[in-house]
Amino acid sequence: MSGAYTRGTRARRGDRDAWRDISVALALVTLFMLAARIFIGRGVSIGHVMAILTLPLWIGAVIRSGRGRLIVLLTILALVNGVWLTAFFAPTHNISDLEFTTNIAELLSVVMILGVFLWASTLVRAWVAATAVGLGLVVSAVSRPALFLENPWKYALGLPIAALLLALAMAFRRRVAELLVLILLAAVSAAMDSRSFFGVFAIGIVLTIWQMLPARRRTTPVEVLMAVTAVALVVYVVGTTLLLGGYLGEAAQARSIMQQDRAGSVIVGGRPEMAATAALFLHNPLGFGPGTLVTPTELLAVKAGMWTINYDPDNGWVDNYMFGDRIELHSTLGDLWAYWGIAGIMLVVVALVILFRRASLDLAERSASALLVFTVIISAWNVAFNPTYSSLPYFGLALGLALTPRSITSGAGQQHAQRSRRRSQGLVAQTPTALPRR
Repeated sequence: MSGAYTRGTRARRGDRDAWRDISVALALVTLFMLAARIFIGRGVSIGHVMAILTLPLWIGAVIRSGRGRLIVLLTILALVNGVWLTAFFAPTHNISDLEFTTNIAELLSVVMILGVFLWASTLVRAWVAATAVGLGLVVSAVSRPALFLENPWKYALGLPIAALLLALAMAFRRRVAELLVLILLAAVSAAMDSRSFFGVFAIGIVLTIWQMLPARRRTTPVEVLMAVTAVALVVYVVGTTLLLGGYLGEAAQARSIMQQDRAGSVIVGGRPEMAATAALFLHNPLGFGPGTLVTPTELLAVKAGMWTINYDPDNGWVDNYMFGDRIELHSTLGDLWAYWGIAGIMLVVVALVILFRRASLDLAERSASALLVFTVIISAWNVAFNPTYSSLPYFGLALGLALTPRSITSGAGQQHAQRSRRRSQGLVAQTPTALPRR
């Protein structure tokens, strides 16, 4: 009997191991395909299909996460509101069926990446799941026409390669490995005239170095947020000075001076879509719905808003790119508002709160990985300055990292935080509680 029992136990253990291997493969391939975005039609990709087929396997990981459930509920609310807006404006506006399905698929991809990442993180190290996403992002970038433009790093490869290298750096469990990757990325970005990327990596470098320093006292998350805000302002001021002074290249200098003179700010002058978004919001704060196209009257309102920052909108960019066969406001917040209305704004705000909260907590404990810092910073940047297509995969990855329990998160941050706490405790133990009386 005992022999039969042992054989049965081994067989069951073997079945469990086989199922685990299958689950790992499914999770990692699904993450890869979601990020690679190999489309099969109407904005639907192979990754979407795989995520739907594996839904019973990963939905439980989202349900067990309170903040994950909140993201799902807000996504459903946004979808319902967007469909209603499309139906409401259909009698007076043209509707693009292709954009309708494409925008729905893009929004769902955030929840899919989040859910599959949480599931994968219960099976493998977080850096392995993040590497699968990074590889998919690189494949997606290589297959995009932007790769063949004059600056492939800026328009295609920079962010995907950053996500992949920082995910791989987590495997070394050494803060110095993450720092070296960030320095390399910043140097390449400066050489390739990628001003915003250089700023993002510069902030990451400062925060990584800060985490490497011994902790003299416990830092609160609020103090971390204030410090990060200060660092961002310093990077902006110093970066603008370097740009205007020509230290980051003559081309970047000429473009920055033109933008500064035109709008009074490098950011506003470099992102005239912000003025277009503000004008369109004031004209119709409800939003439009996925697939809804603006009317000539609304287009005139947009152009009037862009004239207020001394930007000439009659240059083809506004008519053909921003409002040709879609609404493209060149910012995640603007696009999600246009497609999903006020519910889209709510989704963005709640997601940012979740990201900032996790990042500030990890930074306060000196356990934040460079990948988490990078994805949170780039997601915040994308909210204001990049369209949904290039932004939402990073949003999904950032949320996956932010909602992964710390107990199963590995990387340099955890070990460094433990060493830092031990050093801090040692310093405290050596410090006398009171001065001796003479």
